[in-house]
Amino acid sequence: MFKLGVASISFRNHTPNEIIKEATKAKLDAIEWGSDVHAPCTDKNTLKEIVNQSRENGIGISSYGSYYRIGKDKTEEIIPYLEAAALLGTDTVRIWCGEKGSGDTTESEFSAMIEQGKEIAEKAKEYNIKLCLECHQWTLTDDYNSALNFINRVSSDNIKMYWQPNQFKSFEYNIASAKALLNYTENLHVFNWDSENRYPLIKAKETWKSYLEIFKEKPRFALLEFMHDDSLQSLSQTAKELKEICKEI
Repeated sequence: MFKLGVASISFRNHTPNEIIKEATKAKLDAIEWGSDVHAPCTDKNTLKEIVNQSRENGIGISSYGSYYRIGKDKTEEIIPYLEAAALLGTDTVRIWCGEKGSGDTTESEFSAMIEQGKEIAEKAKEYNIKLCLECHQWTLTDDYNSALNFINRVSSDNIKMYWQPNQFKSFEYNIASAKALLNYTENLHVFNWDSENRYPLIKAKETWKSYLEIFKEKPRFALLEFMHDDSLQSLSQTAKELKEICKEI
């Protein structure tokens, strides 16, 4: 029901090769590559090397984590990210929505982002790529109601969501969010945070069982993001903990 992976941005101080080796050792299925450090969209040689190393180690590429922002970047600036994703061989690009929280976004800003969302969705269709919004703090999609409103008003079948728990809100809120965004969610980011504090994933075993239970009916990537100690050496143990949680669903 879930393929397991890791987001490369968890280890910005390590090389792609080091991350691939550890992910392989952890017996993960795939890696989401971040465009900021490891896989810049304009660096075709690095992108090709990541593809080659991934194939040699038998690990997939789940998605491309871009830092394209609707409402900040121009519509045509999505194209290099789409081309990079195509080169990596993934059909999923993570994007961001705005630079302010939903409560601070004006109706005119919201309307402008909807129009741009429609435009980039059309661009992405040319590459057979899905664009997935992050549900991060300080973006338009920081609240699941705002995210749903945006998706419904853009009304494009290739505008989707990532889901992750909001570490600043309650378990009940996160359950409601997961259920509300279920039909639009492509991938999950998995971590155990409480506000600014991080803990081993296994300490949230029952919590994550509840989250994953909601998403289990459709195949999705569950991608580990940021180990509790920021250590690449912790990846194998954390991957083992995630597998243990999945087995009990």
